[in-house]
Amino acid sequence: MKQVIKIVLITLISIAALCVVWYLVDGRKHDSVMQYEPEDVQAPNLNILSNHPVEVVVHRGATYAAPENTYAAAAECIRLGVDYVEVDVHKSMDGVHYIIHDLTLDRTTNGKGPIFLRHSNYIDQLEAGTWYNERFRDEPVPRLREYLQWINGRAKVYLDVKTADLEKVILMIWELKMEESVFFWFGRDSMATDFNKLAPDLTLKMAARSFSELRRAIEEFNAEMIECSLDKLTPEMIQLCR
Repeated sequence: MKQVIKIVLITLISIAALCVVWYLVDGRKHDSVMQYEPEDVQAPNLNILSNHPVEVVVHRGATYAAPENTYAAAAECIRLGVDYVEVDVHKSMDGVHYIIHDLTLDRTTNGKGPIFLRHSNYIDQLEAGTWYNERFRDEPVPRLREYLQWINGRAKVYLDVKTADLEKVILMIWELKMEESVFFWFGRDSMATDFNKLAPDLTLKMAARSFSELRRAIEEFNAEMIECSLDKLTPEMIQLCR
């Protein structure tokens, strides 16, 4: 259970850590994204996050410098030395998994409509960058498998799975040998239950705002990571995690 309390603290402290990063790099804001090729990203070349005492998780990538859920946003995280990049997962009509937050393509791509009603042939032709800045016009909507292959060994991944074929996603993790490099979160308890049945050895994060919710997350879902806001965290909750 020691890992649970460790992650509670990481989740909370990482917010402050990211504020420090923002302060240090905001002066070079939109000029800070490295030039990269998806298959050949450079190693981190900044010391902002080196030897940091907590693990830093970045929501949808470095969105201060690049469009969310893109290779560019993740490349900046790698350059900064971030531990985990959070991504959102949706499934297309023909069963291809993509990294994108919304249920529809409209906000962050030049496409239209719900992802689950679009074929991968359509989604693969879209760009996911000009809504943010014209110079990101070549950013694709990342396919999950290719993204995981690219980031494996450079940063770990927090998967917020929204719509998916869980068996296929879990198989990706096993095939890429990323069991120790990812953790999962689901917005619906039913998906978390299915996940535990399919892959009890993979790490699941649950949210808890009270002692009772924490106990349920541990006892019913075998959660190894707990997300809790600082104002809700109590000594009793910490003791239960330990």
